Amino acid sequence: IVFVIPLLLSGLHIATYEKLSPIDEWAHLDSAFQTSHGHIVRRGDVLDVATTRVIGCRSIDSPSFVSPYPCEGDPTAAIETSTAYMHPPLYYAITGLAARLLTSVGLAGGFLTGARIVNGVWLAAGALLIFLMLGELHASRLVRASCSLLPLLAPMVLFQGSTVTNDVTAIPSAAAALWLTLRYDNRKTHSWVLAAVAIASVWLRTTNVFGIAVCAVYLSIRALQDPHRRRRLLRGALILIASAGIAAAVWLVVIDQIALVPAAAFRLRPLFSQRLTWHDLIVSIAPMVPPTGALPDVTMWSGRDIVQLQVAAVGWLLVSAPFMAMLEALPQSDQRRFQTTAETARSDERTAAQDVGTTSGLAIGIATALVAILAGPALVIINAVSSDSYLGSPPPARLAMSVVPALVVCVAFGARRRHAACALALFVAAGLISAATVLL
Repeated sequence: IVFVIPLLLSGLHIATYEKLSPIDEWAHLDSAFQTSHGHIVRRGDVLDVATTRVIGCRSIDSPSFVSPYPCEGDPTAAIETSTAYMHPPLYYAITGLAARLLTSVGLAGGFLTGARIVNGVWLAAGALLIFLMLGELHASRLVRASCSLLPLLAPMVLFQGSTVTNDVTAIPSAAAALWLTLRYDNRKTHSWVLAAVAIASVWLRTTNVFGIAVCAVYLSIRALQDPHRRRRLLRGALILIASAGIAAAVWLVVIDQIALVPAAAFRLRPLFSQRLTWHDLIVSIAPMVPPTGALPDVTMWSGRDIVQLQVAAVGWLLVSAPFMAMLEALPQSDQRRFQTTAETARSDERTAAQDVGTTSGLAIGIATALVAILAGPALVIINAVSSDSYLGSPPPARLAMSVVPALVVCVAFGARRRHAACALALFVAAGLISAATVLL
């Protein structure tokens, strides 16, 4: 169920949404196509003819866009340079090769449709990984299923899983990293696994580093909580930080080494400010908390009042989630101050596994809140110092989407009691019905 529902919603979205997404889908599509044919897009490369033909036939979902390319016949010489060169090629290689396979066996009508279907699989994989991750915390099946499907209530998440963009890797990569981190905390895996997942996450998309940051901060806090295992936990945190940092640094070197033109000569560079002020840092925080708050700038989603309400409701839940996780981690003596006699008796019957889980609630709550708050300022700083970052101010919230799995874990901590779990399940069910209604 957890895997199939995202695929169904993504399929409905793909069938309904014919134009190219204005969130640079044309650039991601071009990079997936070229990478799948053995060519990594470089700074200064122009679009492939196959991409310009798709742009001419499909158009881009923006009121001011007029395609310079014809739909039929041979397009004129491509004059548009790709902006996807800044992204590592791992996502494009996986998605492009899978899209070509789907097209060749007749399961997709073209490369664009095939690539969109693959993004639906990325989305479903994210939901499944969240389900597995919550199993490590001994959450009930109802809570695990509800929390796994909760991100689908955010239109931007579903939009990413139905159009071609490497943003879709944020949730599955962060969920995998946090799952393995929890297993490392429970002595069920080795440190080299943390290194592998950190490198893979960053090479899928560099902004996935925020999901790795949550894991590193979590292990650091757990080291303070557990002096007997402090050295092991700190070693895991350092491995995550070092692996992600090295992976990002290697890719930055590769960008410059294979570039066709210098960064200063790239056409977009003069259009984006590289300033760094306190104002930019401060105003970047609120739009990122939570990262699901933005709507895709397309009529399908932005023109409906019910969608606005749904986005706000999901945002309220996710913003409060870290605090719920911290409150669940209160010592038993402190919890009893707020409980009736019957509630106190029930709390005494909690299993040892649940008691161990509550000690992680404080760590995950603090780690998630801290990274969510600092993601915006971090992106502003990256944009100011990087030659290959083209962000406005404030940066788009979708770039911090890798924090979502940690926010979902916090929701699970807050829904450990049965009445809260049932309420969460009803909320998610209503949101899924609402999303399906929009797509139908």
